[in-house]
Amino acid sequence: MLLPGKWKMSYPRKVWVLGFGMFVYLTGMSFLWPLITIYTTQQLGGSMRIAGLVLMVYQGAGMVGSLLGGMLYDRYGTRRIIPIGAVGAAVFAFILPWIESIGIFAFILSISGVCINLVIPIMYALVGDA
Repeated sequence: MLLPGKWKMSYPRKVWVLGFGMFVYLTGMSFLWPLITIYTTQQLGGSMRIAGLVLMVYQGAGMVGSLLGGMLYDRYGTRRIIPIGAVGAAVFAFILPWIESIGIFAFILSISGVCINLVIPIMYALVGDA
């Protein structure tokens, strides 16, 4: 790796693995915004204003998911919550392409946003546990 020598030794290997995983995860999530906008306007026939509202609902649900993830992590730990978030995000992402109503699409996308963001505070907490 092309890192300064002091960085290689200052963090445990687990922290680097979690950091790389978060980088990949958040990079993938950043591709959702333009794809949701294109899908909402071209497939569902909504305007750009509606697409912006759909994204706002999605991000609002993501904030709720982050708060919920932190609370659930404190109560139940990582082994129960990470699979719930991952499976929930996968299930709802699988359902989204077959929805033809913008309202239902926004609702299912918001549930997906909760599931996707459920794991983010847990990943940050895992760095503290490493």
